[in-house]
Amino acid sequence: MSSESDSVAAAQSSALRRALIRVGLIGAGLVVPFLVVELTMVAFDLGGSPNAESWKTRGIHRADPDLIYSLRPGAASTWKFKQFDQVVQINSLGLRDREVGPKVAGELRVLVLGDSMTFGHGVRDEETWPNQLEKILSGNSGKKVDVINAAVKGYGTDHQYKFFRDRLVSLKPDILVLAVYGNDLVDNISHPLFTLDQEGLLVALDAAEDAMYTEAKLHEALPGMLSNSRLGRALIPVFSGLVARDALSFQEKPEARDSFTWAGRKARVAIYRLFELSKQHDFEFLVLGLPVKGWENHSYWWLDPVIKDGIRVVNLDKSADWRGQIASLFFAGDRHFSKTGNLWMAERAADSLRPLLK
Repeated sequence: MSSESDSVAAAQSSALRRALIRVGLIGAGLVVPFLVVELTMVAFDLGGSPNAESWKTRGIHRADPDLIYSLRPGAASTWKFKQFDQVVQINSLGLRDREVGPKVAGELRVLVLGDSMTFGHGVRDEETWPNQLEKILSGNSGKKVDVINAAVKGYGTDHQYKFFRDRLVSLKPDILVLAVYGNDLVDNISHPLFTLDQEGLLVALDAAEDAMYTEAKLHEALPGMLSNSRLGRALIPVFSGLVARDALSFQEKPEARDSFTWAGRKARVAIYRLFELSKQHDFEFLVLGLPVKGWENHSYWWLDPVIKDGIRVVNLDKSADWRGQIASLFFAGDRHFSKTGNLWMAERAADSLRPLLK
């Protein structure tokens, strides 16, 4: 009996070894072609570099079925660029800020929405202009001021409005600042969360059907060796585009006047909706237009009707002093604020907010 059991065990062991060998051979058969393709792409500089920034889908960002992508709560990361190393810490709410506690008596809470210009691309957490704004307002007002940085790289007004409406209004700000930037309309076209109906009202789109959401999910699911390879960086966006929803008509011609008109109308409606929320929840609302470097003939034309309707707008892009300081306020070869530029922005934001301080 024992001999029979030993024979069965030996046969099973032998079968397992053969299975493992087959798996190993199959794996080797896949790895070798992958390495050949990858080395060829590196040799001819094809595809995306494995060291290129991929902020949309890895590190501190995550796929988000409501917003396409968002910041990963509790994440920390260091990105290395030619001009700087960017150290980022995300709190438990998914914001680049320290933890937000319960609002205390006498505290003035300012919440800032925006994109990479406000998030603080290229600077440390304490150097972002919302963080420096907090120090300025606290020092000048004599009150406890908490400025919450709720900006996310790559967000347009579609994303900023939905982010605040669905997740941040419960933070009960006393002042909401929407920091708009020149490429917000591009973001509203490229990765929209809303379209407009015939009456000009926002109609929600399914964020999970956006190509960037699929791309983010693939980066999260695939091994890092594959997703960060040149081959992976070349194929993942292609596959994501194939399985995403059919492009909206305005996305098919993103540079056309009609597309920008559509995106601008959406931005205005989002601003009106935020203004309505300010009335419902009793907070002040301010729109800040940030300076736009390197874009000739840029204008915030889409803000004009908002201004006429009495919503507070401060267009810092029209400010004369920043144009003579471009070399110090912005990184060389980059549109983002340097540390000095973030301080400049904080000081201008403080001047704009002082009339609203209570």
